[in-house]
Amino acid sequence: MAINRPILLPALQANFGDWVYYSVIMPLSEVKERISFAREIHKNNRLGKLIQRQLQDYGAGRFNRANQIAQYLTSNEARFFNSIVVGIYGGNPLWHPFKVEPHTNFSKQKLDYLEATDRVGFLELQGTEQMFALDGQHRVAGIKKAFGSDEARKNDYLTVLFVPHQNSPEGLQRTRRLFVDLNKHSIPVGKKDIIILDEVDLAAILARRLVDEHDWFSRGQVDIERFTDAIPKNSSSLFSIATLYKIISILFSYVLATNKEERDELKEAKTIRLSEQRIDHYYKRVSIYFEGLSEIDSQLKNYLQRGPNSGIAESARTPEVCNILFRPVGQIVFAETIADLALRRGLEFALRSAQYFPTDMKQTPFVHIIWDLGQNKIISKNRVLATNLLKYMCGNVSEKDKLLQRYRSVIGSENVELPKQLTLK
Repeated sequence: MAINRPILLPALQANFGDWVYYSVIMPLSEVKERISFAREIHKNNRLGKLIQRQLQDYGAGRFNRANQIAQYLTSNEARFFNSIVVGIYGGNPLWHPFKVEPHTNFSKQKLDYLEATDRVGFLELQGTEQMFALDGQHRVAGIKKAFGSDEARKNDYLTVLFVPHQNSPEGLQRTRRLFVDLNKHSIPVGKKDIIILDEVDLAAILARRLVDEHDWFSRGQVDIERFTDAIPKNSSSLFSIATLYKIISILFSYVLATNKEERDELKEAKTIRLSEQRIDHYYKRVSIYFEGLSEIDSQLKNYLQRGPNSGIAESARTPEVCNILFRPVGQIVFAETIADLALRRGLEFALRSAQYFPTDMKQTPFVHIIWDLGQNKIISKNRVLATNLLKYMCGNVSEKDKLLQRYRSVIGSENVELPKQLTLK
């Protein structure tokens, strides 16, 4: 995208491998105007000339990736982006190094490597260059969507790494290789880091707050060292923090939310930090859920109140007791079923109805589905089926024929019928 207007950008010149690149500070307004995408510059669709993958705007409307980033930019004062990498060719970029002088109390030797190699200066762009994002395409797309709706973003500056690109077969190959290196060797933020560190994702905030503040979760009832759903049968914890995070995420739409406005708010709560007042509101709602869950089973309530040193968790997982609420898969099945009931009849009815749910895994609909009676072990792969069977028992008869077919397939009998539906009050 060439705009025929020069600009002078403060920059550092550096080498990495056989690349010479420039690290510049660029206003978001200039990022929006000057930086494009390879698909817009290289119109030829032959695979040999393609540089980057197509932008993946997953979702629809305001919930696709670029729009989520735009919402993040316009809604968070604590917003921050890491550097984007941009290919640049054409025009006549000029490098203007300047002399670096040390402060009188600073050793000149420490600046020699900068001064001798002209590392510090300004990069002058004429406005006739072609620039396209190699790494950070969705961030650029989000900037383009956000800018204009909030003029205050003119005061935001982003670090941009410019790398030279030659519009030739050899140059295209070299730039494609760089694009692959940037994306292949980058490590996405994992669930563990989200749960521990994310100050925007509401589910992570609520999970940490429960573990920090709530008496039922702050005394070891949640294993904060595990970031998978699996938990040893002899563990004194109820479940891992990963399971707690998953349960809260399941509850978002139809348990924590009481109306459409809250459902829309929660859809955005992964990318936009809510106000402290709204976080408090949803913390109370998730606490209500667990309080209602404790009324389902006296063993669970006793454990939550007495804590992990009571020995209740270990006892509840024995083959003789087989309490599903002390298994992560069971907590997830219950959360999904209660959420489904809350959607149809409201949370109060859903929690009251959950008192009729079977909790013994040796009973229908769990036996032979998520509980191997012969080997006394969990069958995690059938969790969705167990959830759908429990939903059916609660009156959700959608796709009944398909559910029966799947049930018979797993049980291994064409004579088995769907479980009897519960009488809910």
